[in-house]
Amino acid sequence: MEIKEYEDKVKNILIEKINSLIDSLSRDFKKNYNKKENNWILGDFDEKIISNMVFVSTFESKSGNMMENIATDIIKIKLGENNVPLILKGANISDEEYNNFVNGHIKGGKNAQGIISKFDLKECKKIASRFREDNRGQDRQNSSLDQQKLYQIIKDKPKITDIITFKPVDLIYLKDGKINLMEIKAGGDLDSSNAPGNIDKMFTWVAMLGKECNLYFSTLYHKDGEGNLWKGGIKKFLGNDMILIGKQFWEEILPDGINFDTFKKLYFEACSEVNLNKKMTNLIKSVISE
Repeated sequence: MEIKEYEDKVKNILIEKINSLIDSLSRDFKKNYNKKENNWILGDFDEKIISNMVFVSTFESKSGNMMENIATDIIKIKLGENNVPLILKGANISDEEYNNFVNGHIKGGKNAQGIISKFDLKECKKIASRFREDNRGQDRQNSSLDQQKLYQIIKDKPKITDIITFKPVDLIYLKDGKINLMEIKAGGDLDSSNAPGNIDKMFTWVAMLGKECNLYFSTLYHKDGEGNLWKGGIKKFLGNDMILIGKQFWEEILPDGINFDTFKKLYFEACSEVNLNKKMTNLIKSVISE
């Protein structure tokens, strides 16, 4: 496929998802705005400021989900749909159980990727927590954990149950014969209070899977600006080859021949073509002094 064809496919995905975002924001905006009437703390702000507050908080939340969906569709272009499974079969799941679960997942209108396993979930969580502490960076040093050392987590074998457990994963894909599991955040860092819990969640995926895989913490943008050193506290728990920030993330999933700068150009073109700025400006104004 020529690079122009890849670019057209990516741009079409962007236009589709941005239009869906506009529809979602438009449906919920008045309801979200009206909820603020009981927040007396905002009592001294005028309608315009409150409307903008509602827009920013809602847009950041919904656009994050949109970008995750965009990433999933884009990597399907790069690797093929067969290499971006909806459900990943973890430990001790038969083909029949797998097929039944996938069919039920789809019929239920769910499109979230995830792992199913019959390993005991409580034991998987304990294994994840121990593994985090064993590989935690000491004395303000970054963790020495890397993708190779990650394999050690599957040496512990949780007990098998009759219960099928499902855990969602932001992005699952198969590349060069290797399973890749990815947690995607917008751009900020995890603070010291929630970072351990997030890492435990990611390590629990690996324990549930019971197979060798690559594990990534990724962000949609670089909070400190591309080219600058990323100083996220997550480095205390994950090594450098397990962290993909901004440009690194997008160039991991983009089709060959499309770099990060080209992707941003396509995104801005898509926003312009669907009149995102104008439609959002009108939406913000629509709830003022109705």
